[in-house]
Amino acid sequence: MHYTEPRRNRSFWAAKIEGNMQRDVDTNQQLQAADWEVLRFWEHEDVDDVVDRIVETVSSRRRSLHDEA
Repeated sequence: MHYTEPRRNRSFWAAKIEGNMQRDVDTNQQLQAADWEVLRFWEHEDVDDVVDRIVETVSSRRRSLHDEA
């Protein structure tokens, strides 16, 4: 998790972040139930690393679909 505790309004931000995390879990579950692959990236991640993960995921999914056929 990429989170730095704030100095002010800690209880507000703690509740907000917890709510966001719960929403993300629910969203992931719904997308996965619809056979979607969930990928999340952060703005500070290296673009080439992100691209590599996307290409790897798409390639893997294509191989899986081809193997099922």
